[in-house]
Amino acid sequence: MSSRSGIVARVTSEPLLTRVRADVAAGHLTIARQRLTDAVRADPTRLDLREELAQLWRQEGFPGQAGRWSYLGDANAAEVAAFERDYPNLEKRMWALRWRGPEDACGPDVASRLLALRTEAETTLGRSVAWQRSRVIHQATPPTPVWRRSLVALVFALFLIWWLWTLGTWIMGAVEWFQTRFGTAR
Repeated sequence: MSSRSGIVARVTSEPLLTRVRADVAAGHLTIARQRLTDAVRADPTRLDLREELAQLWRQEGFPGQAGRWSYLGDANAAEVAAFERDYPNLEKRMWALRWRGPEDACGPDVASRLLALRTEAETTLGRSVAWQRSRVIHQATPPTPVWRRSLVALVFALFLIWWLWTLGTWIMGAVEWFQTRFGTAR
């Protein structure tokens, strides 16, 4: 087995499908779906695994998801329509297919479907659209300069001194008022 992107090892169809069928037979549908989803994510050009995943969603009664995963293969028109309703935003629909790589990697039929969807998305949105979501990488913020941290500490210390002085003044005033009001002089 060779590693694919360092995340998921590519598994030949038979052992994977045997495990998936065993999971389904045992009623572990979530695990079976996750195995197939991981396999498709590792190699999006595996139309056989996409079809197995679509079949699993179909059995569970989710036509939108069945249409999503069978979109590049022999897709049922009603399921594709459900998929399009579930993902009305064309860019998110593209991302939902989890496609990576060149559009012609699986032959002319798949390439024409992918190209048609991308062209429609780009025409509608008025900009180029990628098959994968671009991940925003947050840059590390530079450390705060020492002088700025010192200034903040000084301002905090001055505020704390002022607050304690004000609190002391109020307490002394309250004690004085209490003594004059109730005549408890020393």
